[in-house]
Amino acid sequence: AGQVVVKLDAEEVRHRLDSLKAKIKQAAADRAARQATIASLESSAAYWTKEEKRDRRLAEKDAIPDSQAEKTADRATEVKANLRAAKKKLEAVRHRITSLRQQKKELRTKLHYYTLESPSAGVVARRMVDPGDLASRGKPVLQIESRDALRLTFDVPQADLPRVEEGRTVSYSA
Repeated sequence: AGQVVVKLDAEEVRHRLDSLKAKIKQAAADRAARQATIASLESSAAYWTKEEKRDRRLAEKDAIPDSQAEKTADRATEVKANLRAAKKKLEAVRHRITSLRQQKKELRTKLHYYTLESPSAGVVARRMVDPGDLASRGKPVLQIESRDALRLTFDVPQADLPRVEEGRTVSYSA
C-alpha cells in the first residue's frame, strides 16, 4: 500500500509550472519597480505640496504672478494623481502575484495526480492500459489484488469425491 505503481507523463504540467514561476519572478520585479516609483512620487508630492503653499503665499503678496502659483498647484495635483495611480497599479501587481501563487499551488497539487500509488497491499494482477495510452478520470489503469487469501475453484472428478474432506491439504499446479 502506498507504493508508486504508475508515473504518468506530466511534462505539460511541469512546463506550465516553470512558466508560472517565471511570471511570479517578473511580477515581483514589477512590484519592486512600482514600489521605487511610489517612493519617488511621494517625495515629489511632498516637494510640490510645499511649493504650492509657498507660491500661494507669494501670489497673495503679489510677489509672483497668479498664473505661476496656478502652474505650481497644477504640477502638485498632477504628481499626487500619478502617486494615486502608481499605488493602484502596485495593488494590482500584488493581486496578480497572489493569483499566480495560487495557480502555482494548484498545479503542484495537480502534479501529484500524475503519480499513482497502490491503494492497498497486493500485486498488480492486470494492466488495463499500455504506455502511450491517454489516461482519463475514472478509467482503470491497473488491477491490484491481495495475495493474502486466495479462493481456488476447480472441479473434482466423481470418483475422487470420497477423499475430499474439510481440513485436508490440497496441492495444485497451473
